Amino acid sequence: MKKLLLVFCIFLFLNCSSFAQDQICSTTAQNIVLRGFRLGMTETEVKKRYPKISFSKDSEVVGLSYSNISRSSSDFEEVFTEDEREGLSSVDLTFFNKMLSEFRITYDGFTEWDSLEEFTDISTKAFNLPLSTNWQKYNRISLKLVCKDFYIISTLEPKLGRYELQKPKLYFSFNDFKEKLETQKKTQKEEQKKVFKP
Repeated sequence: MKKLLLVFCIFLFLNCSSFAQDQICSTTAQNIVLRGFRLGMTETEVKKRYPKISFSKDSEVVGLSYSNISRSSSDFEEVFTEDEREGLSSVDLTFFNKMLSEFRITYDGFTEWDSLEEFTDISTKAFNLPLSTNWQKYNRISLKLVCKDFYIISTLEPKLGRYELQKPKLYFSFNDFKEKLETQKKTQKEEQKKVFKP
């Protein structure tokens, strides 16, 4: 009887913890727009917003495409206006079935942050997200916040030298993107077996 009670208490605790975590961030991806990008945008919408942007198809996974625009690339100034380039180092976009499913914004690092928590709180303040004290520790240099249909990872790399820049990053992804990607890979694998000719 005691064992059953213990199991029930553990089950109740885990479910309550999960519920509490869900309540921490009920924001949807639709409400988060950063540098003109939002999860769920189509390639057409991104192209309309940034006419000079280009996409590269993945050589292995059907429906997967990318776009990378960095300050060192020749098209950086063609894609972004002067205001949009301010503080920006690079933008990495991943599309699945022509929908923006994950993206990462890397900043130039000229703003010096005292801590990961400070960068996280200030950079996400406009979205009315929970403070960094409510985020999960993802690794030694990153924090993670899981919301209703997406998650955010905030990263601040430590300065390794006197002239090293921190290059902070914000990464956004749909919660189910990785799962959909794995499903697509498995489907393709099975299809390849069906058409194989010995």
